[in-house]
Amino acid sequence: MKKVLFCFLYLVPKNYVSFLVGKVVHLERPRFFAVYVRNFLAKAFKINMAEAEHPLEYYPSWGSLFTRKLKAGARPVVGDIIHCADSRISQAGRIDKDIMIQAKGKFFRLGKLLNESEFMGKFEDGYFITYYLCPTDYHRVHAAAAGSIVESQYIPGKLWPVNDLSVTTISELFVINERTVSVVRAAKGHYAVVMVGATNVGKITLSYEPSIVTNQQTRELKISHNPPIDIGVGDELGIFHMGSTVVMLFEKSFFSDEEFKTIIKGPVKFGQSVPGTLSKLYLK
Repeated sequence: MKKVLFCFLYLVPKNYVSFLVGKVVHLERPRFFAVYVRNFLAKAFKINMAEAEHPLEYYPSWGSLFTRKLKAGARPVVGDIIHCADSRISQAGRIDKDIMIQAKGKFFRLGKLLNESEFMGKFEDGYFITYYLCPTDYHRVHAAAAGSIVESQYIPGKLWPVNDLSVTTISELFVINERTVSVVRAAKGHYAVVMVGATNVGKITLSYEPSIVTNQQTRELKISHNPPIDIGVGDELGIFHMGSTVVMLFEKSFFSDEEFKTIIKGPVKFGQSVPGTLSKLYLK
């Protein structure tokens, strides 16, 4: 069954279909249909509207609800280093020179993930955390620490699903799929926020750099910010217009092994402290 499913997905023009899905979910007409779909999906995915910036009836489409902002105070920022998104941690650990764990028996390389960025050497022997965002989650991604954005990238690629089945089956999935990269220079060193696209992710946008929009172009784009763009801890970096995955990379100066040796595989909220909320996943 798994082979049949992946043969089907291989044949489907995933980027084109995802582009169309992105257009459809933002349709506001006919109004009755748009409101019905919005209300149905809000209930089906059990979205917590109590923490949304506006009430449910404010959002004219499923897409606008999906990219909703939070109301002020819904996510207090606790600590100098925080989780970047509402999500589920699927993996975390040391970057073994250039290699990171995708799933049991599956790995991917730092150089490929960052498209051979001049900053990739900063993260060798550092740390990574992989966050998976499901449809229920709030889908804006935020700065893990205060600092300055020094580089942004758009890296074209495929749009395979990033669910558990794909992560455990497709080798180097996160370097096959299209993605954006934001490299930040912070007080403790550099960190990078890699937003990975997926099937039915209509697009990813960067809140601070409007020229980067995924699944709209085929050429890679790299921007060196001079002067760098200052950001505070918890400031918004980007938006998934459908859900996907974030791979966070930290320079090794951010943590000691003792601080980062155990983490929870499971749900976290944007604004929670790292590594204060982490435990129970042994870092090999």
